[in-house]
Amino acid sequence: MVRGNVYIAYTNEEESFKVTEAIDLSLQMVGTVSQATQAPSTRSKYLSSRPLGRTSSTGSTRKSN
Repeated sequence: MVRGNVYIAYTNEEESFKVTEAIDLSLQMVGTVSQATQAPSTRSKYLSSRPLGRTSSTGSTRKSN
């Protein structure tokens, strides 16, 4: 006959699940970071072609009815 405490078994399983989930998220994060560092950077090209901040238009604005 095997006896055990159901509460302890449940809390151990729940803790194990949380640890496994944290490890999985960490591995996904590492993969995402490594993909981002390997991707070609178009950021500098994009930023240099657009002015920073808001620009005002010199033309007249129309109000639509």
